[in-house]
Amino acid sequence: MELYQRLTGILETNDLAWLGLTQAYGALGQWDEALSAAESLLALKPDDVLALYNLAAIHANRGDQDQAIRLWLEVADDTSSDLADQARNNVRVLQGSS
Repeated sequence: MELYQRLTGILETNDLAWLGLTQAYGALGQWDEALSAAESLLALKPDDVLALYNLAAIHANRGDQDQAIRLWLEVADDTSSDLADQARNNVRVLQGSS
């Protein structure tokens, strides 16, 4: 965690550092921090489908299912993404649990 925090401080525009920080916070269940890191990543790379997918997962874990569904539907619309099928499946799961 500390490494990613230092990396994002030094390499502020390095998307891989922000992705690592996002995933590290998520692995620890620190969803507010993960959300902040994911939003920073998307500010750098607004068209990054993996970053959008991760942001949706963070919202789902924070209990904001509507936002998660909206974001996963954006990912699902990107037919060039390998994540599209997984995003559609996640939407089905969340809609089934609502």
